[in-house]
Amino acid sequence: MAPQIQSVEVARYRGFRDAQQWSLGRLTLFYGENNAGKSALLRALPVLAESRTPGRAGLALGDPVRRAAFREVQWRGGVPSGEDDDVVLGLGLSDGTSWKWTFRWLPRGLAVIQEVAVSQGAEPVVFVRADLEAPDPKDVEYTGTNGAQRLQFDGIIPRPGTHPLVDGCRDGLIGALEGVVWLSAMRKAPAREGTAVGAPGSLTGNGEGAAALLLADEHLRAEVSRWFEKHTRHRVTVESLGSELRRLVLDPLQGAAIQIPFPDAGEGLQQVFPVVVALAHLRRAGGTLCVEEPEGHLHPRLQKGLAELIVEVLSEQPSASVVLETHSELFLVAALTAALKPLAGAVRLFWVETSADGSATIESIPLDETGRPTTPRLEQAFATMGAMERDLIQARRSGRDATASSSKPLGGAEKPRSHGG
Repeated sequence: MAPQIQSVEVARYRGFRDAQQWSLGRLTLFYGENNAGKSALLRALPVLAESRTPGRAGLALGDPVRRAAFREVQWRGGVPSGEDDDVVLGLGLSDGTSWKWTFRWLPRGLAVIQEVAVSQGAEPVVFVRADLEAPDPKDVEYTGTNGAQRLQFDGIIPRPGTHPLVDGCRDGLIGALEGVVWLSAMRKAPAREGTAVGAPGSLTGNGEGAAALLLADEHLRAEVSRWFEKHTRHRVTVESLGSELRRLVLDPLQGAAIQIPFPDAGEGLQQVFPVVVALAHLRRAGGTLCVEEPEGHLHPRLQKGLAELIVEVLSEQPSASVVLETHSELFLVAALTAALKPLAGAVRLFWVETSADGSATIESIPLDETGRPTTPRLEQAFATMGAMERDLIQARRSGRDATASSSKPLGGAEKPRSHGG
């Protein structure tokens, strides 16, 4: 079984100028304000996972960075005097292996792997790129423990023959990265037009392909349907659109038997569908599931139901972990509550914020044995909701006072009625 990812390190990456390291629990939650860097942190995992392209060395800058150029992924502000602005990304695995890559932008318009370091409980084996002008970035000279040698990479994966330690840890790295599944905040539901019979399913960043997975796997479909039946009173069934096309629909458990194509369902059900599918797949295969805003458009009751499903899957699959980025106080509290007993001590909570100079930082929020934060940071973050509630109460009071005042005639008290005479 492949090792699990236990820690991530970033520096000079996106908004993170200074080195930041965070450890994964079975359940890891990022919370913070908009544009603080939460998504960038979470996406470091799928960025590395996608960077396994055969024959092409370096980072694969695809969907997780919205096809940005290297210079857009790199920290764009100033750096302390004497320090490089190289992008650094690293992983720690459950087998005790640590990997760290340093990526450099060359003046001739090329991003390369400047350095790769691998360790497993001892001094790291480090290879530093010696030839910065080589015409072929796939096969260049590095200086390592045995002197100069030519290395080749498939993405960030060194090819066999690099070094005994590297060769021995290589398969573990590949297995850990293959287990990473990422879902962005904007996800697609099963298409109205349906899916071709026999189409291969997959879990892509926008959720496309999840429908094909369920159409091809009756057991997976039944598991996903159970969650929808419990929380929406609809089952997920298959509708035939001819000999070559099938589509998934929501079928009410009671009342009129009107099948609802997903595009006609509520936005919350469309957005949560790929998340529930990914969780069903995670329960079966293990790995690392990374989801941005899993609660998108969901009613509070369904947010609670989704949080409980996440914890249920993690409780049943020991080789699974989930990393979430959320803006919902309700979902965050629901997740912490659901995880209290089954995942005691295995939940990590991080606050992400941007400082005055524009650089982002991560702050770990320790949790006690009851799942409560032991620092006031989260209470300060939640204070916004309390302030809004107080403002609403005050506005209502002010409105009542204004209404009462407007009902009185100008000049003060009401004049006594005349009874004639």
